[in-house]
Amino acid sequence: GKINVELKNITKSYADNKVLNDLDFSVNRGDKIAFVGPNGAGKTTLSKVIAGVLSFESGERIVGHNTLISYYAQDVADNLNPELDIIETIEGIAEEKTIGQLRSLLGSFLFTGDDVFKKIGVLSGGEKSRVALAKILLTKSNFIILDEPTNHLDVSSKKVLQRALIDFKGSLILVSHDIDFLEPVVNKVVEIRKGRVKSFEGGIEYYMRKREESAETDQSNGQLKVNEQTARKNQKRIEAEQRQKKYTATKDLIKKIEYLEKKISELEETVNKLEKELTLPETYSNPEAAREKNLEFQNSKAELERVMAEWEEASIELARIERQFT
Repeated sequence: GKINVELKNITKSYADNKVLNDLDFSVNRGDKIAFVGPNGAGKTTLSKVIAGVLSFESGERIVGHNTLISYYAQDVADNLNPELDIIETIEGIAEEKTIGQLRSLLGSFLFTGDDVFKKIGVLSGGEKSRVALAKILLTKSNFIILDEPTNHLDVSSKKVLQRALIDFKGSLILVSHDIDFLEPVVNKVVEIRKGRVKSFEGGIEYYMRKREESAETDQSNGQLKVNEQTARKNQKRIEAEQRQKKYTATKDLIKKIEYLEKKISELEETVNKLEKELTLPETYSNPEAAREKNLEFQNSKAELERVMAEWEEASIELARIERQFT
């Protein structure tokens, strides 16, 4: 069948406020959908009902044949087993993957070297989010639902997740306000307002164009007044100036972060290579060679830690600057 999940006459309310009311909705195979709309409109509620993690008062939820759903939200990340370390958390999900492949994926989410042996219980909220997302990407699910997945991600991890979702062959629902993140991924936009849904069979750009056309028509049935046009032009000019200011304020920092990420990658390769060489008989049977190799290994590791700290500082600063423009 072509349907992943179909909802019929779903009603879900909190107190007397009906968030979803007699709602019909379906997700077809291959749909990559962005859920957009104001806060409190019902985006998260609808995604949880589709995922099967939230019950509803009335209606019917029908799951298509062979549909395997994975759901991600911040509370999912917080519910990871705190006793397991990072590598153990994802190991059981993809038995066919080698430790090297798992380490490579974790590396792309910035868990390098001995980081992979950290217990989930000692991780920060952002680190748990990255582990939960890595776990989702390893599942055999053919339908993934992600609620605000980019909230705790740095620039690099965001790109990794975006690329993985572009390549993902199954269906996808993304609840997000991050237009730049959504744009290359989704082929359909669903706007949720006051528990009602409106579908736009096209990407983010198509949706925004249609919204603008609709707003223009609503304002004066096609007869826009001069002052409204001026206001819109001014708004666009202000937005363009803001974009330019943001670009100017962040371009050097983004360049620095990209350079540091490349440096981190190179240093990680060096550290891994030296780590392997230290275990070779020809190294440890020669005390002088072993001492030199160990010194090189320690220096490289210290340099990696220094660059990681510099990268973290730059990423925090970038996030701080970007917040000023949102």
